[in-house]
Amino acid sequence: MMRDPRWQSSNLNAVLGCCCIEGITVGPSPQFLREQLEISASTMAAPEGWDAGIRDLLRAGGFRPAGRNRPAHEFLARSGAPLASISSVVDANNVISLRRRIPASVIDAAVCGEEIIIREGVSGERYVFNRSGQELDLEGLLVVCASSESPVASPVKDSLAAHVTEKTQAIVFCAYGSLRLMEPPAMEAVIDDFARLAIPAAGGQLSAAWVVTASGLACWRTEVCERPGEAGASCKDVWRARRSKTEE
Repeated sequence: MMRDPRWQSSNLNAVLGCCCIEGITVGPSPQFLREQLEISASTMAAPEGWDAGIRDLLRAGGFRPAGRNRPAHEFLARSGAPLASISSVVDANNVISLRRRIPASVIDAAVCGEEIIIREGVSGERYVFNRSGQELDLEGLLVVCASSESPVASPVKDSLAAHVTEKTQAIVFCAYGSLRLMEPPAMEAVIDDFARLAIPAAGGQLSAAWVVTASGLACWRTEVCERPGEAGASCKDVWRARRSKTEE
C-alpha cells in the first residue's frame, strides 16, 4: 500500500483527492461507461465563476492557465461534443472531470513508487506529455510527483511516462480542487464517484484514498468496494477524520 501523500506546495487554497486502485485490467470501456461519454459535454455547465476559480488555483504559483495550458477539464469540454472512448480507467477519469468540472489525472501507480508528493514546479522543470514529444513547462504549476520527486501529473496535462497502458496493473487518481469552491467532504464524493465507475469497468480494489490540503491530511480510508465486478457497485462510507499525532 502507498504511503500518505507528502504536501510541499505553498498553495493554501488547493485541495487534492487521491486514491490508489490495485489489481486492475485496462481494456475497452463497458457499455455503461461508454454511455456516460456519449453525454454531451455542453450539458456539464459549471456554476458562474467556477472555472475562473480553478484557473486562479493554477495561477497561485505563477503559472498561466490559458490557451493550450488551460485546466484539463476545460480542454475536455471545449467542443461540447461527446468524448471518444480511450480505455476503461481513462474514460472514468474523463467522465468525473466533466461531471465535477475539475481537472483530474489518472496515472500508472508503478511510476509513482511508494508515495506521491504535491508541490509546485520549479524553473526549468518540464515533461513530455504526448507521443509527438511536446513538453509542458511546469514552473509555478501545481504538480504531483513520484517518490523519486520527478513530476508525473498536473491539472493541465500528465506526463507521457505515467500514462496508463494495457500493462498497467494499478492506478493513482488525483482530482484538483480549490477550497474557495469546495470543502474536503466534496472531494471525498469525487473519489467515490471515480471508484464507482473505474472498479466495475476495470476491476481491482481501492487500496487507499486521501483528501489532502496544506493543513495536512483531511481524511483517509482503506476500504474496498463490496462488489467490484458489478456496474454501479457502491463503496462503503468509511471516511474518517484524520487523528492528530497525539492521538496516534
